[in-house]
Amino acid sequence: MAIRLGIVGTGKISAQLCDASKATPEFTLAALLSRDVDRGAAFAAENGIPAVYTDESAFLAAVDAVYIATPNRFHAGGAIRALRAGKHVLCEKPIATSRAEFAEMEAAAKESGRILLEGMRPLHDPIFALLREYLPRLGKLRQANIVYCQYSSRYDAYRRGEVLRAFDPSYKNAAIMDIGIYAAAVAAALFGAPQAVAAHSVFLPNGFEGCGEALLSYPDLPVTLSYSKVTEAVLPSVFYGEDGALTVDKLSAPREIVYYPRGGMPERLPYTPAENNMVHELSTFAALIAAGEVEHPYLTVSRDTVGIAEDVCAAAGIEFE
Repeated sequence: MAIRLGIVGTGKISAQLCDASKATPEFTLAALLSRDVDRGAAFAAENGIPAVYTDESAFLAAVDAVYIATPNRFHAGGAIRALRAGKHVLCEKPIATSRAEFAEMEAAAKESGRILLEGMRPLHDPIFALLREYLPRLGKLRQANIVYCQYSSRYDAYRRGEVLRAFDPSYKNAAIMDIGIYAAAVAAALFGAPQAVAAHSVFLPNGFEGCGEALLSYPDLPVTLSYSKVTEAVLPSVFYGEDGALTVDKLSAPREIVYYPRGGMPERLPYTPAENNMVHELSTFAALIAAGEVEHPYLTVSRDTVGIAEDVCAAAGIEFE
């Protein structure tokens, strides 16, 4: 029987998840939770969701698993309530905004025996397995520049004087939490928790972090995170070894990975991107549910990612109300 999936949040990313679920047979869209009845009804009609709820308890009773895509400050509370109600949780990135929040979420998952997974697209995309496979060919790894700079579709509104949620720090949002978190997750998945974190951020007039750089220190390996919501990257992420290099383009939805052997010709590695790569995180979510693997390795990656983001905030002076 298909897993009844409930959606929390009516933004663009929720629509993408709904689209991906239709290509993932393990799930069926069952319900939507929305505070705004009219907006919820419109979203449900557009995305093929049969029921809309404004009451969280009734919503949770109608589903087996939930996808949470609310503003960052509401992730932990919504996930913990769903887990304690016996529901599996796929939570959009960042899964939490502090180590303390994540610890509570992880404890709720273990107590309930339910799956908690972060919707971190690059880690579930097959390109990440290719990256892992080819890294040893680079010889001794010496540097990594992990880049994700994307000019936000909402930044034009900000420049006109309209501050939307995407640029409102009161929602515990910042460039490191929205865009930089992808780079932090790739670093955490490949290298674990760093020994030290240094960071510098550029702030907009309302106090929102628009872009930043972070230096993660590992033994014999400096890892730089470059991220932005106010500029568009023209260069890929690069992993440098003594015997070659690897490049990966846009982290959230990668299109290519290229291997540069030292002294040789570049080789574009065989990889076919999915039309909507959220299918990969849904497949992982379904597999973890089927296996009952509550204490899965992705939790460690999320824990380290949250830690990196929290340390970047402390080092750069990023504060939330």
